[in-house]
Amino acid sequence: MKIGFIGYGEAAYNISLGLGNEGITGIVAFDAMADDAVMGKLVHSRAAEAKVTILKSAREVAESCDVVFAAVPSSFTMDVCNEVKDVLTKDKLYVDVSASTPAVKEKSGLR
Repeated sequence: MKIGFIGYGEAAYNISLGLGNEGITGIVAFDAMADDAVMGKLVHSRAAEAKVTILKSAREVAESCDVVFAAVPSSFTMDVCNEVKDVLTKDKLYVDVSASTPAVKEKSGLR
């Protein structure tokens, strides 16, 4: 089972650390700030500590993983859904751990 994160902030970092401590390997992630001059350093240092590989797009995470955690600020929930929903097949699990409202999550059409 391959696990990926879209958004690699505090929540995704801590979840991936816990999964790694339980023996899960091969975790990947995408974060829109990964190439930012300031925030990118934090994203990459956390990823290195958790042994997470940073990918180039949310879509790449969704295509390559069986379980996809969306851990983005609530204002980006629909953007992420729209970017990846056409590659989320029935054998993939999409887990939105963002703080968006239930109404926004229902609007995504993903179940």
